[in-house]
Amino acid sequence: ISRGVVIDRMQLMGKEKTHISFSPRDCTITGAVAFNQADWYETWRKENPPFDLVYSIDVNHYFDQATLQLQIKDMKPTGILGDD
Repeated sequence: ISRGVVIDRMQLMGKEKTHISFSPRDCTITGAVAFNQADWYETWRKENPPFDLVYSIDVNHYFDQATLQLQIKDMKPTGILGDD
């Protein structure tokens, strides 16, 4: 879990645009992917809040290159109370 993460360069991805990818600022792992979390895209675009992230660290294999990425399990703007 990381709290108060500032997100740069978020974009929608996938055929149906239901996933997002982004770069967490000031993180040694520069890429993150969040499946079925595209609802947060408009919040990020309009308000640009920091987010609390729940994730695992995975290896992304793309064109014969392996890089570390955050696999986002859950996310919400910092300060928003949830059911956790």
